[in-house]
Amino acid sequence: MRAEFLTTHWSLILAADPNDSETATHAWEQLAQTYWYPVYGHVRRHVASPQEAQDIVQDFFAMLLRRQALGTVAPDKGRFRTFLLTALKHFLIDRAAHDQAIKRGGGSELISFDAMEAEERYRHEPRTQDSPDQEFDRRWAAALVESCLIQLRDEQSGAGRLSQFEALREFLGREVENGE
Repeated sequence: MRAEFLTTHWSLILAADPNDSETATHAWEQLAQTYWYPVYGHVRRHVASPQEAQDIVQDFFAMLLRRQALGTVAPDKGRFRTFLLTALKHFLIDRAAHDQAIKRGGGSELISFDAMEAEERYRHEPRTQDSPDQEFDRRWAAALVESCLIQLRDEQSGAGRLSQFEALREFLGREVENGE
């Protein structure tokens, strides 16, 4: 079952092929929804305002889409999160160097995110001594677990086992305390 989660995400990444616009649009939406918050949290550590962070994240995803950047990734080339974080760092460096921002969306179809919810989540996260990269990895893992739980819920619902899933849901994806 573990391989299904990994394959599902790589299949989404590989499905973001610009030659198949319907499949690519669906794949991009799912990828952006899954990874938007880890990217937002990383950017937010570097800028003063939530609005600027939202603009940067929107510009970043628009740039990836415009440059068809996902065409360069593959499971045998390394981790997708490493690719995404490296691309984000280069984007931030280029942005600072050129001091230019593409207008939100850049003419691309906008993917709607609840920016206020993201900022509220960000404000309530405990401050740690972790580096922005470590926090990105933590947020990435949390987003991946949430995505997997949604997929599992959908699978169980389709199999007529939604009530069993809901009864056991509280035991899935929870943090384990020392001694448990």
